[in-house]
Amino acid sequence: MGFNLMSRANNHSLDWGVEGMRETSRVLDENSIVHAGVGENLSQAGAARFLQTARGRVALVALATTFMPMSRACDPAGEALGRPRVNALRLTRNIVIPSDVLECVRRVRDVLPGYTAGERDPKRTAQSFLRWCATSWMMAAPDVALERCVKAGLRRSSITCIMPYVIT
Repeated sequence: MGFNLMSRANNHSLDWGVEGMRETSRVLDENSIVHAGVGENLSQAGAARFLQTARGRVALVALATTFMPMSRACDPAGEALGRPRVNALRLTRNIVIPSDVLECVRRVRDVLPGYTAGERDPKRTAQSFLRWCATSWMMAAPDVALERCVKAGLRRSSITCIMPYVIT
């Protein structure tokens, strides 16, 4: 009994550097052990590998969920070569803001100094607006922020959903 299929996408794949990764690939290939999860670029690292058995064909796709940021494989881009590394899990974080909270954010935005109603700046999304608020006048002067929100007609419960770190 032994093994003939191996995932190599993990946080130790590059312990001996890229040359160690390549040497391990060579040794596994010489011993007919199918392996996936690392490669000379992202396309190779993310490619499925196959093992033919008496009972059918087995596919292996491997990815790492724990890894150092610079251990991610990359495909070539323009004149830049691909980066040999690990097939790392890539996630995109999406934040869904309920419509009532978004309306609160808009009302707070409307009382900000320097804001012009009807302003259309695609860079000022709700998320960037909230980040800006958290790092500027709301944190520097929470009492002023609260006063402006109240003057804008926001209920205290609405304000706390926007600034829970300011109001206790």
